[in-house]
Amino acid sequence: MNHKVLNKVLIVDFLIVVVLLIMLLGIYMLFTDDHTATDGYIPSTPPTQTGGDSSLGTPTEPPVIYVKMNISGFCEKSCCCGKFADGITASGHKIVAGDCFVAAPSKYPFGTKMTIPGYNNGLPVEVRDRGGAIKGNKLDLYFGDKDGVSGHQRALEFGRQYLIVKIERSK
Repeated sequence: MNHKVLNKVLIVDFLIVVVLLIMLLGIYMLFTDDHTATDGYIPSTPPTQTGGDSSLGTPTEPPVIYVKMNISGFCEKSCCCGKFADGITASGHKIVAGDCFVAAPSKYPFGTKMTIPGYNNGLPVEVRDRGGAIKGNKLDLYFGDKDGVSGHQRALEFGRQYLIVKIERSK
């Protein structure tokens, strides 16, 4: 082969490799949670300036935000909570029949209200628990026994879902 043909072949091969890498990156981003610059954060209103030293230009969080979250369920038994299966949440709440609450990352203070589609009849629930695997945009919904179905079975039936969650920030 002469040098001109060889150079063209090398350039075409290089371009094919670049296109394949771009395609692989696209597939990776499609199947991961951590590909958005906003980290799933969708403000309901634009951030506003705070009082105090306005020269810093630090925006505050809006009172209500919507976040795409990776959500699963859990029960209070050792199959889900391991050694922490004592019926008391990380916030000190004692679990009672009929409870509906969420385990969320520490960036959401206890008492933060969240509305999760398909949970608690669409009514807000409070953050009352934490979990070792609850980081980033992950939530765990508590499921207790109901109508003869164990909380664990209800959690399994809920599965893992990616949903837009309404979060009401504490004032």
